[in-house]
Amino acid sequence: MAINSQPTDLEVREIIESIGDKITVRDVSNVPNHHDDYQYQMAFKFQLMAAGRISEVAGKYAPRGIDAYEVEFEVGDKEHESIMFVLKTAKRKGKLRACALPLDPEYEPWAKELAEYFEDAGAKLPFRFDKNIESSKSYAMNFAKHVFDGFMWNMIPYTVSVDKVFPEESVKADRINDKNQQVWLVELDEDDANWLVRNKDGSFKTTEKVYKRWKPFTSHALRKRRTITLKTFYKFDGFDLAAYGGWTEKSQVDALPGAMKHYLDIDVQSSPDAFYILKDDLASTYFPKLLKPYEALIKRDRKRLDVRAKMFASGA
Repeated sequence: MAINSQPTDLEVREIIESIGDKITVRDVSNVPNHHDDYQYQMAFKFQLMAAGRISEVAGKYAPRGIDAYEVEFEVGDKEHESIMFVLKTAKRKGKLRACALPLDPEYEPWAKELAEYFEDAGAKLPFRFDKNIESSKSYAMNFAKHVFDGFMWNMIPYTVSVDKVFPEESVKADRINDKNQQVWLVELDEDDANWLVRNKDGSFKTTEKVYKRWKPFTSHALRKRRTITLKTFYKFDGFDLAAYGGWTEKSQVDALPGAMKHYLDIDVQSSPDAFYILKDDLASTYFPKLLKPYEALIKRDRKRLDVRAKMFASGA
């Protein structure tokens, strides 16, 4: 695909589907090939569908086969069969979340295959690629780099903390701040100065902006790709995204009474209450939005690919 062009949902799905055909783990030197291509294909399908992090697929927070439940949601006057995956959210200390998908292939063609794959795994980890769980995660990440080679992802600007040395003439003053810390006024450039903490080695703790840029598509970009699709196609709002993907913005999860939130820290196998909170109080809020024909998503992405091809052909 073209350089510096963010892949559509359709392109990502097609490349995942090609694992075992056009792409094989046998061609990747830093990934042992004692696991078959289909297991990796299913891992990336699950990661995309669950808007998951790789540690929630093949690492510390990986699910077991029994963490998938066939449930029904009532929408209007109709009951819709679905598969509800219960995940431990990596960035929220393993707090549970529910990713529910309609089983009808009209809405999601991968849901039934994933449901059957989890059922076959039983109490085992369906996506464990090594006895050492950190190695399992690393192998999945390494293979993802090979699978998505050529795809790029646009990273938004952000700031990082750094320790930086400044010339002594840039240090203009010092004082004790309201936290009873000694800080120094440092001239960062000709238009900006700030009060900074000084390290023992003479450097200062400051921040630097990392500008918008393109980076190779990694396994984590699957979470980002799914997020965009949930927002733009399925019209998920902040509440829906938090319930589905474990985002930390204020949501139904945070609005739950304290006694109810407690159950989201308990294994579902040990607590029927946790299961019903996930299903009835969280997943049921966003599930109706997923009842959009998959063909409509494909049609949208094909139009976008046509527009992109014309733009690159014209040199725009």
